[in-house]
Amino acid sequence: MPRSKRARTVTLTQTAPKGQVLKERLVGDVREALAKYAHAYVFYVANFRTAKMKDVRERFGSKARFFMGKNKVMQVALGRSRSDEPEENSSLLSDYLTGNCGVLFTDEQPDAIEEFFNSFGESEFARAGFRATRTVRLLAGALSQFAHPQEPYLRQQLKLPVRLNRGTVELERDHIVCRRGQRLSSEQAQLLKLLGVQMAHFAFRLACRWQRDGATFTPFMSAAEARD
Repeated sequence: MPRSKRARTVTLTQTAPKGQVLKERLVGDVREALAKYAHAYVFYVANFRTAKMKDVRERFGSKARFFMGKNKVMQVALGRSRSDEPEENSSLLSDYLTGNCGVLFTDEQPDAIEEFFNSFGESEFARAGFRATRTVRLLAGALSQFAHPQEPYLRQQLKLPVRLNRGTVELERDHIVCRRGQRLSSEQAQLLKLLGVQMAHFAFRLACRWQRDGATFTPFMSAAEARD
């Protein structure tokens, strides 16, 4: 008779937690990249979007490696002080690992890297919590960009004062979708998306660079600025 899986005994002290295994793997991968590539950058991302970040990764291909997330684990990998850094001055990168950031390892020349990141930027739809960059107002009358099946959703879910008039979605009165400086609700963000209004900007800021040759560290901002 086959032995039941429920009857098996697992010694927990001999089983490494999955999270710990992943952390150790990340530390190993970061240190491997640090030993392999000539340059390391810490960068910050505004209005992060997975699809756009994927495009950036593909632009560099095998010439670079990106790491994002798990800032504290990456600090362990790079060293939290001079006493535990795997490479000379690599721990200086750790001071900048805060918030929505990442580390780029590459062999490309610094001028090319810095020109790319400093000039890169793409418009994107804002999400809930984003501060509106301008006031958006809709005037009463026909909203020809919407089809009549959307009317219940606009009225009930997005709280837009609309009605159907002979099959056309009509705004009953002037309506302010959002005001400049206001944090967007999920309904406002969704309505702006339906209207095709893009307020967010997916962009990068380079914080610092570490260079293997001479173990040179170059800050582009202070660590205090990075934490603000």
